[in-house]
Amino acid sequence: MTKKRTDWLNAAVIILTFLLILLTAQVYNPMIKKTMVAIFGGLSLLIQLVQFRNGGLKLQKIVLFVLTVAAMVMMFIVFSKPPEY
Repeated sequence: MTKKRTDWLNAAVIILTFLLILLTAQVYNPMIKKTMVAIFGGLSLLIQLVQFRNGGLKLQKIVLFVLTVAAMVMMFIVFSKPPEY
């Protein structure tokens, strides 16, 4: 994989991870939040898997993958609870 493509994929993962965390916090509806987590997190994980396939397993990539999955699981758990008023 070329350096330019690797940089582009790294930037995409970073942007999707920020959207996963920050944009979902701005939405009130829990169903929309879950959908956003699934879309942004899924795309982020997909890009990370492409990087694993092309660039090998490096510790930094593995840690980012595990943290992304953990964030998605925790967000699904939190968004599944009914809102408290």
